[in-house]
Amino acid sequence: MPVANAKPFLSDPVASPTGSLRVRSISVFRNAGKEISDNLSHFSPLATFARERLLNIMIDRLDGMSETDRMEPVDQLAHEAMLAIDAEPENMELNFAVARFYMGAAEFEQDLMTQALYYTDKGISLGPNTASAALALQHQTEAEAQLTPAG
Repeated sequence: MPVANAKPFLSDPVASPTGSLRVRSISVFRNAGKEISDNLSHFSPLATFARERLLNIMIDRLDGMSETDRMEPVDQLAHEAMLAIDAEPENMELNFAVARFYMGAAEFEQDLMTQALYYTDKGISLGPNTASAALALQHQTEAEAQLTPAG
């Protein structure tokens, strides 16, 4: 018997089953932002994984956007990041994904590097002797070096 008010959950809101990215521009993301957020909130047991995946995908997408376009999705992505962290604060890889997101956003909003450092440190504290921690520390060091003027 079908359920009348059931809504399908899309655990991967920005990628097709083949992994190809459906979000091609900021205008597509802007228009889909509320729908993505609604889908992520619809089925909480999978929402954190989907939010982490969204952050990882959008980190790469931010690099191809102009400064103006890049800052537009940052508020929405920061909101999704905080929802994920609230749900799984002890998830090392999630903390590193949030840190990478803030590193990317900090290229145009340098104050966000403080957030990146916080989540890098938190992730490292959760798994101090892991390859993921070493890689996260390397990413953090490189991101900070890019923001520091040579002199």
